[in-house]
Amino acid sequence: MSQEENERLAMESKNISQGLNAVELTKQALALYDHGFYTDVAQAIEHLNNAVRLDPNYSPAYNNLGLAYKQKDDYDKAIEYYQKALKLDFEQVGPGHTEVAIRYNNLGIAYEYKGEYDKAIECYQKALAMGFKQLGPEHPKIAIRFNNLGAAYGRKGDYDKAIEYYLTALKIGLEQYGTGHVQVTTVYNNLGVAYNHKGDHFKALVYLQKALRIDLELLGPEHPAVATVYNNLGSAYSYAGDYDRAKEYYQKALRIGLERLGENHPHTRIFQDNLNSMRTIQ
Repeated sequence: MSQEENERLAMESKNISQGLNAVELTKQALALYDHGFYTDVAQAIEHLNNAVRLDPNYSPAYNNLGLAYKQKDDYDKAIEYYQKALKLDFEQVGPGHTEVAIRYNNLGIAYEYKGEYDKAIECYQKALAMGFKQLGPEHPKIAIRFNNLGAAYGRKGDYDKAIEYYLTALKIGLEQYGTGHVQVTTVYNNLGVAYNHKGDHFKALVYLQKALRIDLELLGPEHPAVATVYNNLGSAYSYAGDYDRAKEYYQKALRIGLERLGENHPHTRIFQDNLNSMRTIQ
């Protein structure tokens, strides 16, 4: 028996001896989840792998493994786990259950990040249609699904369609939460990116500054989501020709990326590449 197998069995025995089950291990993983990011993705994956070893039919563990591998930018692995969760939910709770809609939404995110936008849109549309039936048109989860459809169309380059979906998401989010909620700031950020690609840099900056102000208040100045907004502000100022300010925001994004995500994380590399582009221009 290999050392890896011995370590796995030892860990499984430890979990069993401590009375931990798949549900409790999944909760331990989710305790590491903070506004879209696992603070320790390796530890979360360890908990979730132990959960599925103890109960191979526990779909939330597979779903959260999908979240973890998406964070690692291993989209094939994320899709594999989301599909397992979806298959189990079809069998256990039926195709009309709210959990199935959530799985379709998450599967859409993984396809979107992988670059398979049509598959992503198909999944998002299924999740949205189910959400209308299950939750009604004004539920906050409906806003998330409109936002995700906007993101997929934005990545396809259809920015008008993206903005249409984002504005619908924003309307629902503001009605349900007001301005002080991370779902609202996500839409502000995405609207800023879409308008920037359309060439309307003024609107882009307005929405991105709104996103930054609220994210700083809700998440604090060191959160990876704040780094993403800094990066997008850098892009907006760069497109507008204000290279000094673009450089300033790229530097802020990179500092957080290096400290919170590490130098090899794909987001950190994007921040570094964007900052390097400023040095080339100047």
